[in-house]
Amino acid sequence: MAISLIFIIIIGIIFSVTGIISCFRIFNLTNTLLNYYKSLEKESLGDQDFPQIFIFIPILREMKILKRALSNFSQIQYPIEKLKIIIITTKKEFEYGYFSPNSIEIIQEEISKLNKSAGRKLFLNIHYPFSSGVKSDQLNYGINQLRLTFPNLFQKNTYIGVYD
Repeated sequence: MAISLIFIIIIGIIFSVTGIISCFRIFNLTNTLLNYYKSLEKESLGDQDFPQIFIFIPILREMKILKRALSNFSQIQYPIEKLKIIIITTKKEFEYGYFSPNSIEIIQEEISKLNKSAGRKLFLNIHYPFSSGVKSDQLNYGINQLRLTFPNLFQKNTYIGVYD
């Protein structure tokens, strides 16, 4: 009985010492990780480290949602020179008659207002001048026009998104 009691005490001491050592290791590891993440916060990314992003929005008779959608897009937090939102209007807007205000008029008014309040040219409007074609033609035309206007922005680190 005395031997088993001594054996239990020795095992208890071993587990206690092992637990204390493990706690010490966990404390050191946690401290090291915290210091590492604090150093990362100090090394924030510069604007040049972000990719160039173009968001294309082809529209056709979208009068009801345009203002709210553009307002939401204006809230995107991204480096100023690295984001452009391109709204592509089309001549098809007038295919079924003239509505006032139409999408093109709303776009021009909202883009002017939002760019002015943002203090930058975040929004651009490209007009697809044909009444033939489909949305993909509208998008291809917009991309080609943008490449002609800003050839230096289309590089390896350029991404294009489409919002429909």
